[in-house]
Parts: sequence; structure tokens; C-alpha cells
Amino acid sequence: MIEREKYLKRAKTWNIVLMLLTAFTILMNAAALSSTLNPQRSAYDTFEKAGMDADKMFQHANTLPVKVMFILGLALSICLVVSYFLAHKKMAADEIPTKWPYLVLIGWQVIDMLFNIVYDPTGVNLTTSRGMLSLVMMYAIACVVPVVVYYNLFHAEKSTEQLS
Repeated sequence: MIEREKYLKRAKTWNIVLMLLTAFTILMNAAALSSTLNPQRSAYDTFEKAGMDADKMFQHANTLPVKVMFILGLALSICLVVSYFLAHKKMAADEIPTKWPYLVLIGWQVIDMLFNIVYDPTGVNLTTSRGMLSLVMMYAIACVVPVVVYYNLFHAEKSTEQLS
């Protein structure tokens, strides 16, 4: 029983961290919503100063797939923060919540990473090992917290089954 409580407490703590990170993501995405759905060419002048093709970046940002992925990511984040809150309530009641929201987030991270690799307007992610490595590392770091929550919920559930 002590093992179960330990794992459940860890899962609850990391769930709160994930809930806060996701809420912050929602706020940042909501702030960027208008500029993502209606990008202005002047916002890409910085890329030109850095030696990149600003027109290519602007055209990329103004495509339907980029906008759809942004909207899907925002909608999914809202759904996930609600499910994290419901999971928090269950864990506060000493119950083990469902693990699907954490798997959905990991799956979304993989889909988003593949989209960014395939749909990269600069080609940096496909042509340089540093570009690919930095992209993969960024997504791997984003998956750490949901993996930790899932791990602790899995072991809490396993401890419960051993008691039965």
C-alpha cells in the first residue's frame, strides 16, 4: 500500500507540472493565434537579416497544413489540460486515473515532430545532423513529463493489482 501511495503522489505532482506547462502553452498559442492564422510579411524581415529566405518562410507559414496543425495542437492542448485536471481530482481522491491523455500527448509530439521534419521550408532538419538532432531532442524533452506521469501511474496500478 505504501508503494502505491508513493507512486500516486509522484504522479500527482508531475501531473500538476504537466497541467501548468500545458496551460502556459495554451496561453502562448492563444496569443499567437491571430499572427498564425493571418501572418504578416513584415514579421519575417528578421529571417532575411539572418540570411534566410524570408519569402519562403512567409509562404510556409501561410499554408493550410501549418494552420491546421496549429489549430489541432491548440484544441488538443485544451482537451488535455481538462483531462489532466480530471486526473488530478481522481488522484486527490486516491484513485488511479486513466493513462490515455499522457499517451495522446506523446503521440501528438511524434506526429508534430514528423510534420516539422517533412514540412520544413528551410530543409535544415533533413540536411544537417545538428538540425535533426536539435529537433529530436526538443521533442524528447517535451515528452519527459508525460512519460514520468505514465510511469508512476503504471506502477501505482501494478501495486494495487499485487494487493488484490
